[in-house]
Amino acid sequence: MESNHRGAGFRRQQPSHRGVMRGGFTLIETIISLAVIVLILPMITLMLVGRKLDQQAEVQAVALNVARQELEDLRTLNYSDRPSDGTPRSFPMPTAVQTQFPNYSYSGATANFTGTYMVLPGSISNTQEIRVTVSWLRSGTTSITSSITLDTLNAQGAGE
Repeated sequence: MESNHRGAGFRRQQPSHRGVMRGGFTLIETIISLAVIVLILPMITLMLVGRKLDQQAEVQAVALNVARQELEDLRTLNYSDRPSDGTPRSFPMPTAVQTQFPNYSYSGATANFTGTYMVLPGSISNTQEIRVTVSWLRSGTTSITSSITLDTLNAQGAGE
């Protein structure tokens, strides 16, 4: 007498062509399982990629804010106090950046910030071009250096 249970966990066994009873998934169950996987896998991938992009955008925003602040600090110096020989000079990262992002880590990589500035004689007399660059090294499987550069033209008497 064959038991005919319908419910969770019970499968009706089908006799094979040799008369041996075998249990298994039906074609419709397999198709539905594959459809669920095909729908869920791209969503998970998008979430992971979106998270990585958010973290990279945060690093860029920090670098931009540091560069902007250094540029403003240089603009407030007297014209004659800015060395305008075009030599790149380092500037220290603000304490908040060092504290919050000492070796900013995201997705297995770190961002080590460095900052440089240079002041060049402007193309117009009594002007200086001020260029501030903040760079960071993203190290993971390969090393990639990214940077943000801000330029401004400052006239003698401006900001003094």
